Amino acid sequence: MSVSRPSALTLTYVTLQEKVAKECRGLPLALKTIGRAMRNRREPRHWRHVIELLKDSKHAEIQEMEILPEEGEERDLFRILKLSYDSLRDDTTRQCFLSCCLWPEDYPIRKDKLIECWMGLGLIDDSNGNLSWGHDYIRILEGVCLLEPCEYEWNVKMHDVIRDLALWIASDCGQKKNKWLVQACVGLKEAIDVKQKWVEAEAAERISLMYNHIQILPQYLPHRPSLKVLMLQMNLSIKWIPPDLFQCMPALTYLDLSYTNLEELPKAIGILVQLQYLNLSYTCIKALPKELARLKELKHLLLSFVHPSPLRIPRGCDIKSF
Repeated sequence: MSVSRPSALTLTYVTLQEKVAKECRGLPLALKTIGRAMRNRREPRHWRHVIELLKDSKHAEIQEMEILPEEGEERDLFRILKLSYDSLRDDTTRQCFLSCCLWPEDYPIRKDKLIECWMGLGLIDDSNGNLSWGHDYIRILEGVCLLEPCEYEWNVKMHDVIRDLALWIASDCGQKKNKWLVQACVGLKEAIDVKQKWVEAEAAERISLMYNHIQILPQYLPHRPSLKVLMLQMNLSIKWIPPDLFQCMPALTYLDLSYTNLEELPKAIGILVQLQYLNLSYTCIKALPKELARLKELKHLLLSFVHPSPLRIPRGCDIKSF
């Protein structure tokens, strides 16, 4: 009986796979993530390219990340996982992935809130209210193990190690610390603590302080001309915003104040002429200020379940409510 022998191409393919596994140091999360990223790549040249990237000094720099644990396995893991990010199909998918690290560590992320965020950031355009595009991106990220499904199908989760990697990538691979200041669900409460974090983020472009216990926001904060995104949702004790707060962030395009007890939006909101996304859902705002009409770039104004209702809306505001 004749026994078929594997072709030279098959042997080459298997050998290259073994080399990739060796570069992954046998680490389960690395093998799983790289395996998913490469599962449809059958040509040897693709696998040779992966091996070169894994050996590349630029990826090795990840080992120097300050946020890495001391264990050697974790250091190798970060070096390897950068490849999965680089292998994503386009920059939009990469930006969708990075934005997930704005949520708290080891925390379920509601899919609809994540998609709303992507829409507000201008990553996906779904003017008809159909969230299918956003779900497509979630499936892509789950498919390469950069997001994980949760027990409840309407949530996803980001592995702690993957989240730390995303934070590092967002800081221009460690070159610009606190370019994205993420202090989500870390127990912030006092205004002085918020101000201290703000001071540390001198060149911040995105600041996430969601899921804290902030009661009072600082009245005077250092100027942050590069700040585009401010996320304050789920700070249930916030009832008031200082009138001068918005003056230090003239370039803001994204502001989330949802799930707070905010009772009034200051007239100074009119300063934010570049604002495109404003989320006031689940707040206690009674009326919108007429200065809102100055926000000519505003594309998304979310007003779901504002209490008490009805909400008074000034004339001249072109409102898109979700």
